[in-house]
Amino acid sequence: MFNISFNTYSGEDSYWRSSLVVEFACSVKFLCSGDQIYLNNQYSIGSKCINHSCDSVAIQEADEGLDSWLCAELKTLDEKCPTILTAVHAQKYHCVSELEREGIKVSAITTAGIKTNAVNVHHDRKQNIETVKMGTINIILCTNINLTETAMAQTLGIIYESKAALFYDKGWKSTYSDHIATGTGTDSVVIASSIDTDVAQTNYTGSHSVFAGMVSEVVRSSIECSANKIELKHDD
Repeated sequence: MFNISFNTYSGEDSYWRSSLVVEFACSVKFLCSGDQIYLNNQYSIGSKCINHSCDSVAIQEADEGLDSWLCAELKTLDEKCPTILTAVHAQKYHCVSELEREGIKVSAITTAGIKTNAVNVHHDRKQNIETVKMGTINIILCTNINLTETAMAQTLGIIYESKAALFYDKGWKSTYSDHIATGTGTDSVVIASSIDTDVAQTNYTGSHSVFAGMVSEVVRSSIECSANKIELKHDD
């Protein structure tokens, strides 16, 4: 369904970068929730998406504001495709989880930094993003079925719901309070769906569907795997 490759290098500032590139054999449709992307959060068609990671120290030492720095960082990739960003080293700490049931394939490619920026969306909204180290959960979810735009939006909700449920089940707490976190303050998601009109198309991916259950399984499994890798290395 896709191939994963990496471009790991040092920038002009000598800090590391690592781009996780997911490339598809043919065009797919994307929905990207990231707030720093070329395509302005729009639905798009293409054959590639990127989870781009960089040393958080490079961000902290940037002379310009965070938004300007991130925009410049994206431009260095020279890729006009959905791109999400993290300070978690993509090549070292990514995890892939895959399922296939009844002809439906679902995969999640995840990097999960949860120690430095975990938040509870209800209790911890006053933190300034300029002052925190970037812990981020980035998820690229891929499926071989044809999701309508409505179904892709619904799937985005299932992904975030599954992530929050995992935090609750694991007792993972916010960085800023004693409350259980619901995620981190910089989490992003890319959903990639088939555009083939000859495959099954669905307009519903809610919690009662087989698909939603599969999404939850791969999301939870890949987040936990990546978080454990980072914990073992004592590096976020």
